[in-house]
Parts: sequence; structure tokens; C-alpha cells
Amino acid sequence: VLGGDCFWHLQPLFASLRIGDGEPIKRAKIARRRATPKPRVTSGMLLAPLSLALVAPPPKSTIVGAGPAGLATAVLLAKRGWPNVEVLDRLEPPPPLDGSTWTDTARFYLIGIGGRGQKALKAIDAWDEVQKVSAIVRGRKDWAPGATEGVETIRADRPPSYVIQRDRLVASLLAQARELGVTVRHSVDVSGISWDGDEAILQCSPCGEECALDDEGGKEYDGAFELRTPFVVAS
Repeated sequence: VLGGDCFWHLQPLFASLRIGDGEPIKRAKIARRRATPKPRVTSGMLLAPLSLALVAPPPKSTIVGAGPAGLATAVLLAKRGWPNVEVLDRLEPPPPLDGSTWTDTARFYLIGIGGRGQKALKAIDAWDEVQKVSAIVRGRKDWAPGATEGVETIRADRPPSYVIQRDRLVASLLAQARELGVTVRHSVDVSGISWDGDEAILQCSPCGEECALDDEGGKEYDGAFELRTPFVVAS
């Protein structure tokens, strides 16, 4: 997430750019801030991340973990045009996005999506769909130890946050990933990884409810198989 400090690090690059008769741009602004020097980065360091978009995508990509991070990664890669994106997860899929299960708030735990989270989801064009199934939060209430009455705080000086059931966030990202052609395989446990040249070899096992009961993971189940992939992300 790019914050104000990140833009400060871009100032040396701005200073090297010239317009018109050669007058450096942003010169005055930089001069005012030189009293408090900060770490500088070179233009090569800045351009390196941008060059990743020019790298040809692998013929197949495998993401281990179909939680919010794994599915957001799958959505991002699919929208960049990467082919054959596949996601594996040891648990069963979440309830349908439009199901009535979500009204039982005691069944799921809620997570907050603040400004940074919204910005990240907007960056992969996923926020609009997630926002539809989120609830807006404009303040908070705190209780001191032993107090019976809480103190309510309403923050009007910042954008509102949102809350959503974690599994519902997963369900939303799952629907978006599948619309983009991403293959998502649930109830597949990945217990190990090895390498053969430029390929990763994942040791996989089909599993269902037993995976949900196995907190430590890594156990092999009947029907174990190997999956080869040139690109793997652990999320």
C-alpha cells in the first residue's frame, strides 16, 4: 500500500526529471524537506517491480490456500492474463454467497476492512462486490475494566470501515475468481513440496471433514497424488 512516506522516496526520481528548459521539477519541494533526510532509493530499485509485469507468465500457476490472501492473489493473476491459475485448499468451500447461513452471526467471526484493506481490494477490482455483502461501521464503543457503560466514539474525520464474516469474504472472492476462470479445488490437503528442476512437486491428498478436525495438518490421507507446477504461491 502506497502511503505518504512512499511518495517521499520517489522524490529523488522526480528531481532527476526535467521539463521545458531543463529546470528540475519538484526542486522547491525537495529543498524544503532536506533538513530531515530519509533513506533514498535508486531509480533501478523503483523500476524493478514494474518490470515484473513484462515477464511472460508461466503456463500454470498453483496457489496453496483459498483464504482471502490466496483468492485475492488468484484474482490478481487472472486479471493480469495469467493462464491456468489453480487454487488448492484443505477445507470444504464456504456456504453460498447468497445463502441464508450468513444471518447466524454467532456462527462466524467478523473481520474489519479499513482504508488499507479497501484500497487493496480496489486495486484488484474486487471491492465493489465485497462491499455489497459488508456492513458499514462509523465508530466504536469501548468498555474500561469493570465498567458497565461503554464510551462511544464516532470518527467523522476518516472514511468508514466495514465488517464482514471472514468466510463471506472468502465466498465473495471465490465467486469472483471462478468468474475469471480460476480453478479452485477444495478438500485437497498439501502435505509437502519438493523440486525437480524448474518444477515444484506438491504432495497432495483428498480429504474432507477430517481435514477440518486436523489442526496440525501434514497428515497423508487415502488417494495421495502428486501435482507438478512451475509456479507456486503459499498463502
